[in-house]
Amino acid sequence: AEINRIKETKFGTWDWNYGKSPEYNIRRGTKFPSGKVEIFANVIESKIQDIKIYGDFFGIEDVAAVEDVLRGVKYEREDVLKALQTINLGRYFAGITAEEIAEAVVE
Repeated sequence: AEINRIKETKFGTWDWNYGKSPEYNIRRGTKFPSGKVEIFANVIESKIQDIKIYGDFFGIEDVAAVEDVLRGVKYEREDVLKALQTINLGRYFAGITAEEIAEAVVE
């Protein structure tokens, strides 16, 4: 019982397994029918420290708002998706879903 408790409270935590990873930079490009999305991100301790989104996609608002939503988010697909679902992505990426953008950010 004690071994399982230690396993779950220390060794099974996200911070223990991923949180102490080194800083790294991500550059990813994904082509969609409605345009290409390029992601440049700086990840520190497995969290998005900074991110820039470029591409030839169409939107009626500046993607800086999307970048703001993603800063500080864990670099995990589910966490990125959850953050993206808090805003109306159709205003930034016409014809591209939150799931597709999350996949473009995190493989």
